[in-house]
Amino acid sequence: MCVNISVLRGPQRRELRVFQQQIALVIRVIFETVRFLNNVGTMYHQGHHFLCTRNSLPQDSGTTATVPDVVLFP
Repeated sequence: MCVNISVLRGPQRRELRVFQQQIALVIRVIFETVRFLNNVGTMYHQGHHFLCTRNSLPQDSGTTATVPDVVLFP
């Protein structure tokens, strides 16, 4: 939609400005939501890799510490 703003009168110009602000707000909310979900997905993905790989880490032969098989998070 292409509108020549110089043709519009006062009230119409204000309505268009409000409409543009609303569209910008909707786009920003969508962008922030996608960014938030991406961060949550990244944290979950990294946590999943941590749980899957921590038991396969090489152990020093001189240590007696063991890693428990199951870790429960509250």
